[in-house]
This record gives sequence, C-alpha cells and structure tokens, in this order.
Amino acid sequence: MAGPKKRTDCTVDFSGVESGGRAVPDGEYLLEVISIEEKESSEGNAYLAWKWKVADGTYKGATIYDNTSLKSTALWRLKTLLECLGVDVTNGKMALNFKEYIGKTCLVQVANETYQGKQKPRIGEFLRSLPASSASTSSNP
Repeated sequence: MAGPKKRTDCTVDFSGVESGGRAVPDGEYLLEVISIEEKESSEGNAYLAWKWKVADGTYKGATIYDNTSLKSTALWRLKTLLECLGVDVTNGKMALNFKEYIGKTCLVQVANETYQGKQKPRIGEFLRSLPASSASTSSNP
C-alpha cells in the first residue's frame, strides 16, 4: 500500500508578511514611525506601543519596538519623542492623532538589552528629527 505522494513544491502568499527581527548593534539610527497603538500594561497603566523601521544604512528595514508610558511622571519621554519628530508640543492638554506621525523620522540612540535571554534593541535616547532626504547623514553606513 503506497502512502500519500510527497509534494516537492507549493505556493505561498507573502503579501503583508514581514521578515523576522534582525540584530541591530548599539549606535545611532534614523528611524521611521511605522505604527503606534495605545495599550494597557498588566498593571493597568496606559502606554503607546511604537513600531519603528531603520530608515537607512546597513540595517535598513530592521524593526525596533519601543513604548512610551502615559503616566504623568513619564510624559517627559513622550514629549521628547514628539519634539524629535518635529511636532510642536503645546503645554497643557494635547490631542494626539497617531496617523499624523506615521512616516516621520527621528535620529535615536539604540542600546541593546537582554530580554528573555536574547539581545533586543531599545531606544535609549531620542536625539533629533531629520527629514527622510537626510537619511544618509546617519552614522551607520
């Protein structure tokens, strides 16, 4: 009795599928905002989950994730990020329209940290905004 015939080919649809993460060494990178989503931590604290892509150089296309807390004591980091994206941040209450920030770029300092036994790139500091046409000024070739 013959078993099922083994296939030697198939068709796969990769539409909308991203490659897995790549290692990104410590350094300065021009990042582009890909998505922003408001989430809640297991402790019930609201935060913004940012997805970034390296915009130029050897590591172009690599994904970096970052979170900014919405707790009042941590809003300084979100304010710095927005200013680095070129957003005019006003004092007092400010409505954030996530769609306005998609595609904006920012020069950042990336430092790797160990998370669950693996090195993960994390944004240590937001440095300044750069127009996409200035991407080649990043310190990474």
